[in-house]
Amino acid sequence: MLNKADTVAPESVAGADGDVWTAATTLARRQAETLRPRVADVLPVVGLIAETTNTGRFTAADLEALRGLAALDRDTLELMLVSADLFTGWECAVPAGVRVRLLEKLDLYGIRRGVDLVRAAPGITAGAVRRRLQDSSGLDRVRERLESVFAARADGIKAAVALGSVTALARAAEDPGRRRLHDAIEALLAGPEAHRLRMLEALTLLSSGAVELPRDLTEEVLRVGSGTDVPTRLGMPGASRAELAGYALRRAHWWRSFASLGATPAQGRIAHVVHRAYFLLWQRLGGSEDGPGGTEDGR
Repeated sequence: MLNKADTVAPESVAGADGDVWTAATTLARRQAETLRPRVADVLPVVGLIAETTNTGRFTAADLEALRGLAALDRDTLELMLVSADLFTGWECAVPAGVRVRLLEKLDLYGIRRGVDLVRAAPGITAGAVRRRLQDSSGLDRVRERLESVFAARADGIKAAVALGSVTALARAAEDPGRRRLHDAIEALLAGPEAHRLRMLEALTLLSSGAVELPRDLTEEVLRVGSGTDVPTRLGMPGASRAELAGYALRRAHWWRSFASLGATPAQGRIAHVVHRAYFLLWQRLGGSEDGPGGTEDGR
């Protein structure tokens, strides 16, 4: 997360046009591009506003304080909002103690946002202000990202941990049944439903730097392995089913060729996983049971 996004100076980011949130979003996107693949994404967040609006700290009294600030002369309030010292030390109709409390809950950016909301809709309720401020904190976007990246893979992560533990036990055991247990695990991992475990392993290898791929291929693997719906995973939102199927098949062929002809052994391991991912997506989109290479595995 890019916390304290409200402190980003808009003039320091090209294309922000003086808007703090645009500047923070642009900066976060640049940081994500720089840190990939070790970081899946960087999202701007105003942590103080997120905390205040999600813990019930914003009250009706705070709304009344915002109303009092909104009633001040606009130029005067603009000067007050230049710094925390000016905001709390200025002589005005809103008591200094009330302003200190607002500053502790919202900081200058949140106060400005709250005043703008009151001025735009004088009859707005405390609940509506809280929701609008929550929206401007960026926390909802973080939650959505966590849901898509981690919650969607929760079962796969738990299964991977469980299988890892069972495999370790099988290797350590001296019982004659160890071989049967090992074979059963291998058979389970060979099934289409277990492919997400292989994908998680590939993503881990890439994000940790254990295996390196060209930047464009790395981004493709991250997209295919991290998305939730098929168009997003294929990078083709709005495409028809036939277009998606055709693209998945072409990329399946490409990754299989790369694994065989252009990859190092470590890269080839990931390439086979990505090939399989595209093949399974192609099947979901209506491809033949036999697959791109004549068998389910595409070999």
